[in-house]
Amino acid sequence: QSATRSVALCAWTIHMLLNLSWAPVFFGLQELRAGLKINVALWLSLVGVILPTFYRLSTPTAYLLLPYTAWLTFATILNRDICRLNPSKQGYNNAKFHAQLTRLQLAASTYAGL
Repeated sequence: QSATRSVALCAWTIHMLLNLSWAPVFFGLQELRAGLKINVALWLSLVGVILPTFYRLSTPTAYLLLPYTAWLTFATILNRDICRLNPSKQGYNNAKFHAQLTRLQLAASTYAGL
């Protein structure tokens, strides 16, 4: 029981660290494909390790994670579709292009005194 709890706590900690890294990678760095890889790792860690481990420790806890599993599945599919709609050429995608274009326009308007 104690070893299972340690595994569950370690797996959950790693999962949460991955979860916290997704938004800065996807939105901040606009690295859509890296975000997708993080999403897949999140899903695999949840379904492959956390749910079975939590089920052994506490069945209600595992059941309470099912809505989160559904949400993570949806988010992963959405991330995949966003990657498909923003093709990459040497790591440069439309989302990153538009973000840099907006920053350039803002800098130009500041420089021009607008």
